[in-house]
Amino acid sequence: MARMKKEDRENELRAAALAVAKKVGYKAITREMVAEQGGVSAGLISHTFGDMEVLKQAVLAEACKIPILPLIVEGVLHRDPLARRTAKKYKDEIIALLF
Repeated sequence: MARMKKEDRENELRAAALAVAKKVGYKAITREMVAEQGGVSAGLISHTFGDMEVLKQAVLAEACKIPILPLIVEGVLHRDPLARRTAKKYKDEIIALLF
C-alpha cells in the first residue's frame, strides 16, 4: 500500500478534528479524540501538527471558511482575530443562533 501524501494526511486529520470540534468545541479537542475519530495514533497527530494549538487554529480557520457558526462564536469568545473578522460577515445569523 502506498503512503499517503503529507497534504492528504493533514487534510484527513483536519477533517477528523473538525468533526470532533463540532461535538465538543474547538478549544476542547485533544490528540486522543482526533486520533480516535481519524483512526490513527495520537502520535501521528503530534507528528503531523506538532503543537495542538496549530491544529486548533487550523480547525477554526476551516470553520470560518465553511462557515460553522457555533465554532466561529467560540472563537470570538476566545478573542480570536480570524473568528472576529468572520463573525462580522455572519452577524445576523450569529445573533439568530444565540437568541
